[in-house]
Amino acid sequence: MGVLGLYSYFDSKSLGQRRSWATNSATNRPDSDQQDAVSNHSVAEEPTPTPPRRYFIIDGNAYIHHLYCGQFEWIFGGQYSSFVTLLTAHIRALQSCGFHLKVLFDGPLPLQKLRTRVNRDTEKIHKMNKVVGDLEHYRVLRGAGSRISSHFLIPPLVMEVTLQTLRSLGVDLMVCDGEADGLVAQLATEKSLDEGVDEAYAISKDSDYFIYNTGSSTKGGYIPLDNLFVSTNPISHTTTITVTVYSQSAISDHLGIQPRFLPLFASLTGNDYLRPDVFEDQIAKSLASATGQRLSAASNTNHARIRATAGFLKEYGAGSGSKSDPEAKLHVMNVMNRILEDRKELYPSEGDEKREGLRSALEESIEQYSPSITSSESNLTTAGLLSNTSTTGLDKIKEALRSGQFSFKLMDVVCNRMFWCTPFLEDTDRESAWLVSREMRRWIYGILARNLNIDKTGAQWEAGQKEGKKDSDGDDESALDVVEYVRRGDHLSAEIITGASRLELDEVLKSARAKAKKRTTRRVSVMDVDTIDFQAPEAEDLHKTETMSIDINLGEEVEKEQDKIAQLDIKGEEDVLELDEASRTSLFLEILGADTAQVRALPKQFLVLAATLRYLINALAHSKTRSNSSPIANFEIIAFVASVLFLREKYYPETIPSLSTTSLSGDHQQLQQAVSIPSQTSPPVTPSPLSHSLSGTILDEAPPLTKRSLHLSTQYQHTLSTVALLANALYLEDILPSLASLYDGLLFQQTLALARGGTLLEQRMQHPESVAMYHRILAAVEEDFVDTGEIDVVVVFRATSGKKSQQQQQLEQQEHIVSLGIFGPDMEPVNQLASAQAFSSSSGSSLKAAKSTGVHKKSSGSSKKRNGGGGGSSSGGGRN
Repeated sequence: MGVLGLYSYFDSKSLGQRRSWATNSATNRPDSDQQDAVSNHSVAEEPTPTPPRRYFIIDGNAYIHHLYCGQFEWIFGGQYSSFVTLLTAHIRALQSCGFHLKVLFDGPLPLQKLRTRVNRDTEKIHKMNKVVGDLEHYRVLRGAGSRISSHFLIPPLVMEVTLQTLRSLGVDLMVCDGEADGLVAQLATEKSLDEGVDEAYAISKDSDYFIYNTGSSTKGGYIPLDNLFVSTNPISHTTTITVTVYSQSAISDHLGIQPRFLPLFASLTGNDYLRPDVFEDQIAKSLASATGQRLSAASNTNHARIRATAGFLKEYGAGSGSKSDPEAKLHVMNVMNRILEDRKELYPSEGDEKREGLRSALEESIEQYSPSITSSESNLTTAGLLSNTSTTGLDKIKEALRSGQFSFKLMDVVCNRMFWCTPFLEDTDRESAWLVSREMRRWIYGILARNLNIDKTGAQWEAGQKEGKKDSDGDDESALDVVEYVRRGDHLSAEIITGASRLELDEVLKSARAKAKKRTTRRVSVMDVDTIDFQAPEAEDLHKTETMSIDINLGEEVEKEQDKIAQLDIKGEEDVLELDEASRTSLFLEILGADTAQVRALPKQFLVLAATLRYLINALAHSKTRSNSSPIANFEIIAFVASVLFLREKYYPETIPSLSTTSLSGDHQQLQQAVSIPSQTSPPVTPSPLSHSLSGTILDEAPPLTKRSLHLSTQYQHTLSTVALLANALYLEDILPSLASLYDGLLFQQTLALARGGTLLEQRMQHPESVAMYHRILAAVEEDFVDTGEIDVVVVFRATSGKKSQQQQQLEQQEHIVSLGIFGPDMEPVNQLASAQAFSSSSGSSLKAAKSTGVHKKSSGSSKKRNGGGGGSSSGGGRN
């Protein structure tokens, strides 16, 4: 955030210098043109000039916020695949102009920023209240107005998606041990002063960079993201970068104070460590005495405060002296002490203790602008739990953190015993969407404690110490307490959560092993009711629905996986880090309630989707913390799965089995080309998969958006984010697919609207392989849930009567697994038994005989007829 009003002030003074770079058009042509250029060039070779050594040192947190804000819809949730396309295009454009990129991200923030973080999350809650309170207004905007709204909240998975994308692009990235600001400035300074480097710049969107030393004024400096313009000529394919560069020397010259006083200037003006009002009276008195002007009377108070603070410091000699004063730091401290001493006249009742507190705050604030504070070994060896931790565990965590493979949110737990449940759009009348994944985080905290070999008090776990030892309160000493900052109502609450104990972890591992031995067959239940004229049973017959069961052999591949897991030797004293990958995978799936044969049989790119939904189903049905707990509806689960398949058909066709060699469709190519890099003068409307719609027609209207659908989508995203954290904690990075491929907010809301109306979504899919995978995923998700009431069958889905569509014919011919319960009781025999037989032949398994007349036998008891609209009908009108 930095100093309030500083960017707009310096921007109004035109203190920056304009610079630009462009690619050579020959190097930016399409492949065929480049090949022609190479062949022509081979006739008369010329010496290749040495490429310039240019560097952009980028503040990653600011960069991704800048790229997303103003480019995409956000009230529907994240449009992560579109964002990945934009991010990739922007990165390649910067690189095409000869710049080496190093992207730095914030790690765990220091405890001194606690108040700032609380204030920021509280502000996000207020923004959320504003948007949710006027949801229809934001929904119908859908244009630049909704995208650049002052109430913008960045979607929950953007950081994880960015790190995955940058790693895949081979970009040099680093997650810092604390805040990235100082290290970005330091690296930019070091590069710009390197004789072998032509240029090096710090790029961010934080006014603190006006205070930092960012290097040589001739070949370095600070570039605000709002002044970074990238454009590509569609004819010549030349990319041009145009920027405005600010140097510390130009800033200090304008203010009339020496560069060494800029950190004190920022602290007195007000920054993330000191509020603007702390020294405002002192500065205002000085201004009135020197000029007769009143600070409060200024038309722009922020700009007036900046000018007044600079004048205030000059009265203490901040404008005099040599720029290379060897005792510069001592000079600054002397001025600071004099300012504090002069407060006695203005505040005679202010005691020495209060002034000492201000002195400490000023020193701490000034120190944050010193590059030395941001070295790579900053605060990861003394803060929080780390003074007593296992060296092996800590070293592995630090290595994973810096490469972006261990979340900074988990490092906050390790360093500060805190977890921040960052607010995003949700129904404020309900409990926080983060609470649905709290039980999973409890396991994560236990795993972290065990990885670092620490107990509840932070002391190192002693070898041979018995599990289950109780403290004075009767709690297990092996558990770890973590403070979660989470929304309660319209405020932020700090709540202590006790992590899983070592004993609990051992029990889960043993359970996973035992389950692997038992997993030899699966049973699928079909509700045994009439499909044409469904009638709801009377209350007394509600639990008397007849069912049939189909036993299906698992197949050779799954049985081999079971044998492998069954051989695991889980020892109570063994640390999680010492477990092999198969054991850690079992623990991962067991915690999610997804260690089933059908989930394990899914391709890796769909396994996390099924596991996440299974956890969400169970948590929503049984959560002890939700006062208004209710099972998730069948059409909502169907919408999650179908929207992922629609998304993959557009962006990731190679992840659908048998489509890996399929080239991009013409529509997808047009979509990729249409995505442009950000323009601050005219933000482009980035196409989403919905611009081509599910049926091939253009959609002009925004999908319906309700508080429930908004809340559910946020619950899913937070749960998916927590699943990624669980994989981090277990060092199962390879188990995670691209998170961008698992959710698109706009697409999900549109799919949800169709599913709510009973549309058979498989009929909207473009490939039979997608349909087959759709049913396999649903079968894995719904197993054991439908008949127990954990999935509420609200909408029933009917196959279209009359002539079968080409898609239906493909469906019948395609070998696939089908979900037999989640679609409700009105599916026709062709969509149940015929598909189940197709599954039998595809897996090489045997299907026990069952008569179709038994499957569709009408339940006893009188009932009212349920009328359907569109392609289906609903019995849960309250779900909106």
